[in-house]
Amino acid sequence: MPHRTSAPLDAKAKTPSCDTVLGVQTGDTCFDFAQDGNMTGRAFNALNPNLNCNALFVGQWICISGSLILDSN
Repeated sequence: MPHRTSAPLDAKAKTPSCDTVLGVQTGDTCFDFAQDGNMTGRAFNALNPNLNCNALFVGQWICISGSLILDSN
């Protein structure tokens, strides 16, 4: 049975579960969002898989807090 955790982020992490999102505004960067969420780059990337930080657009939702559902295997 999967369980949720906020840390540590390890190789078993599977699915992000976002608790708080912010909308991208002009000039925002992934680094800004990671700082807003008090996250490391690794944690930010884990909560925002498939996010292209070079192609953010105004109105896009970014996860700044949440957890990861881990595989119990």
